[in-house]
Amino acid sequence: MNILLQRWDLSRGIERDEFYHKLPLLDKRKLLSKIAAVTFSEARYFFEIREIQKVIEDYLCTTCNFKEDMETLWLTSEAILKSIEIQHGVLVERSQNIYSFSHLTFQEYFMARYIISSDSQNLDKKSQRIS
Repeated sequence: MNILLQRWDLSRGIERDEFYHKLPLLDKRKLLSKIAAVTFSEARYFFEIREIQKVIEDYLCTTCNFKEDMETLWLTSEAILKSIEIQHGVLVERSQNIYSFSHLTFQEYFMARYIISSDSQNLDKKSQRIS
C-alpha cells in the first residue's frame, strides 16, 4: 500500500502540489480507512460522490483542522477524491457520481486498519457490526 500511496509518484518523477499530496502517508491511510469504515460496515460496495465528499470534509475538519469556508471545503474534498482516484487508483468512479474501491481487497484492508486503530473498548462492538 505504501507504493500506491507514496512511492508511485516518486518512482515516476511526478511532483504534485495540491492539498492531498501534502497529506502525510498516515493521514492518507486514516482517510481511506474512514471511507472504508463508513461503507463496509453497511455492506455497501458502491457509494455516491456526495457521501464520500462528506466523509472527506469531516476528516479535514476534525483531523486536519481545516478552517476554510464551506465552498473551499467542498472544493478541496472534491479535489482530494479526484486525487485518490487519479493518483492511486484505490477509489474509482464506476458510473456518473458512483464510486467504489477499485478492488474489494482494498476496502477490506482499510476497514481492517480502521478496526485495529480504534480503541480496544469499541473493538468488539465494531467487529460485531461488520460480521
